[in-house]
Order: sequence, then C-alpha cells, then structure tokens
Amino acid sequence: MKVPHLSSDATPESVAAALAEEGVVAVDRLVPGSLLDRAAAELEPWLERTPFGPDSFSGRRTRRTGGLVARSAICRELIQHPLVVGSVKQVLAGSTTFHLHLTQMIAIGAGEPAQPVHR
Repeated sequence: MKVPHLSSDATPESVAAALAEEGVVAVDRLVPGSLLDRAAAELEPWLERTPFGPDSFSGRRTRRTGGLVARSAICRELIQHPLVVGSVKQVLAGSTTFHLHLTQMIAIGAGEPAQPVHR
C-alpha cells in the first residue's frame, strides 16, 4: 500500500485529499522530536503497566495502551494541533461537531511482525 508523505507545511486540504485517495497519510516532522520524546516519557509508566496482547492477532509481545488524552498533557496538545483539527474539519465537512473516539500507543515487541496499515 502506498502511504503518501506530506511535509509539515501541508494544508488541511492536502491532508484531506490524501486521506480521500489513499485512506492514510503521514505528515513528516509535524512537531519537534523533542516533543515526542517528552510524550514518550509521560506515557512510559502507563506502557510498562500494560499487559502484552493475549493472542497472535493482538501480538503476544505487543502492548496497546489507550486513553492517551487522559494520561498525557502533550497528547492533548497533539490532537489540538492546527493541522490536525483543520484536516478533521475538511474530512468531516458539513459536520457541526466531531468526537475523538480512540487514542492509542502501540509498542510492537521484538520478533513481532509489523501490521500492515489498515484503514
């Protein structure tokens, strides 16, 4: 599957167009790496307490930690990034409100196969 990559100066319209065409898009270097390092540090205690997956589908050496918005101030910042919010408004044009349902960190353990991108 082709994953389009856009630069950090992408517009919400270009992100929405890539999502409409491919169902996935990566915006490279949207935030500084140092911010992501801080988010990882905030979430590390939660990840350490998360059990491994119960089966091969979930990944027996993979941890999936949810509720990131409740657990990390930086994650709250990330979901409010102007490009994120602007892109959601483009994708859901015509909607008067929208609701974020899931935030999740997936730590794929050594020896686990990578999951293909799923839309």
